[in-house]
Amino acid sequence: MIIALSGPSGIGKGFMKESILAGYPDAKELVWYTTRAPRPNETNRKSISEEQFASLADAGKLALVQGIFGHRYGVAVDDLLEKSGIWLTEIHPFVVADAKQINSELRLIGLVTDDLDLLRERLTLRRKTEKPDEIELRLKTAIDEMESIKKNASMFERIVTISRDNESSIPIIAQEIVLNHLKEGE
Repeated sequence: MIIALSGPSGIGKGFMKESILAGYPDAKELVWYTTRAPRPNETNRKSISEEQFASLADAGKLALVQGIFGHRYGVAVDDLLEKSGIWLTEIHPFVVADAKQINSELRLIGLVTDDLDLLRERLTLRRKTEKPDEIELRLKTAIDEMESIKKNASMFERIVTISRDNESSIPIIAQEIVLNHLKEGE
């Protein structure tokens, strides 16, 4: 089973993945190829040169190839195919339809919020990896990303609205999502 989290920057995809990994130590993450340097403690990205990325993409070895905030991202096509065990990944909201075409069994979880100030705080105070102008660009993009999730709601198994009131419940929500998928597979 592959669980794919989709949502804007700062929504908590990484936190939800960490919660699932803590509760299910056998779960693994798909590795994405990117032209950006990895963030601290980021193990689900393989940083490669622009030339290496282009070569893999041109050879058809990467899927969901996209340019986001000045960097390129893609995942190995074979990695998106159904796997045994629990696998986690993040998928940009604009490519969920492409991902579902590659693997219709992909379990998509959308993360949205009605509170852009919450995203701003997370990007500014918690993540601390972007400059102020980059944060503003991410917030503007977040609106379109969340609209895309809502517009394509039928592709998602669940859409979770993140708020200040429920953000401490994310580990419980994450565990519940995996448990429900495991029960379905029995």
